[in-house]
Amino acid sequence: RADLLEARLEEDCARADAAGAALAACQEEVEALRARLQETEGREQGLAKRHAALEAEAAALRTNVRDLEGRLRVFSDSEEDDGQGDGGEDVVPEAQFARVCPGDAGDELGAPRSESLAVSESAESWPPPSADRREAPGGPGPPTDPATCGCTLRRLEAFFAEHIGDIAYEEEGESASIAGLRHKCFGDKLVTKCAEHDRARLAAAVASGVEVKPCRPDMHAAARFVIKPLTKESRCSMSRVWEPGGLPAEVFVSHSWGEELADFFQALLAFAYCHTGRLNPGGTLEGRRLRASDLSFYVYAFSESLWRRRASAAVAAAPETPAAAIVLRNPNVSAVLCSVGRSGEALGRAWCSLEVCEAVCAGRRVVLASPAGPLQEQWWTGGQSAEL
Repeated sequence: RADLLEARLEEDCARADAAGAALAACQEEVEALRARLQETEGREQGLAKRHAALEAEAAALRTNVRDLEGRLRVFSDSEEDDGQGDGGEDVVPEAQFARVCPGDAGDELGAPRSESLAVSESAESWPPPSADRREAPGGPGPPTDPATCGCTLRRLEAFFAEHIGDIAYEEEGESASIAGLRHKCFGDKLVTKCAEHDRARLAAAVASGVEVKPCRPDMHAAARFVIKPLTKESRCSMSRVWEPGGLPAEVFVSHSWGEELADFFQALLAFAYCHTGRLNPGGTLEGRRLRASDLSFYVYAFSESLWRRRASAAVAAAPETPAAAIVLRNPNVSAVLCSVGRSGEALGRAWCSLEVCEAVCAGRRVVLASPAGPLQEQWWTGGQSAEL
């Protein structure tokens, strides 16, 4: 029995040793699992920190996106201003305004450019598939002579009264002026549109930190707020809207788009009345007014479509002769009005200088006009602006 008990004891000891070894192995495994758990927890903490960093980076990116969107809204407000110029610089580069002076072979100033205006496309094939050519002067349709994109003074007066402001007239004696009529233009409606536009974009400008240039009541504002909305559906010029069949221009107008529109229209009206008074000095006052109302002008913002950037088909056929030169060389144009504004800003514009130079070389009579009226006419009537 003692031997049997001793054998059982030895078996129990062996089992105890095996259990101890298994326990030691389990303890080692537990330690390993604890180490892996600590490593996993460390990785989780690292991932959490990385996640927080990514969240912060995403928030910064969202802030930058909002800032860029605000800047884009502010810049998009003035995109049309940047795209427009005096007399259409954005349509035809100045490098392409290569005048052909008298004596040069192949052309003569003042002669009709029928060869340049000819195009091969028919009305049925219009518009042409080429992306390098745009619609005709004035808007969509077969190419036409830009000299037929005239606007009567009656249309321009009605446009000003409806969309820009008011015109106040004061009749005076026949001896006081050639036209016998004194007027004053007030652009209060356009000023209101500019003020509303500035208030609308002020919040976005402040949020984005962009300095906003105030919107001035000039031709840029008229093109953005009035002309383009009126021609959005037809995508043509105001002259095409008013005269679908075209109207020959009698007076070419050169001016700076930065001139206040009320001053520009005041100079335009004064020139029209004085011009018709000079053409018909013996006529009645009412007759001169009626003739002035029918006087047709080529004003780029009204005579050309503002919905395209490329040169017209007529200009594409003769890239050295932009639309302004074609109009100036047309025999129907009897005079050129250069609206110099209150401070003569038009004389500092390269494109206006080129237009005046082209007019002089074409033998056209150039009249400088300010809001007070044509300077030459004031000198002729003994006005106080002779020194100008």
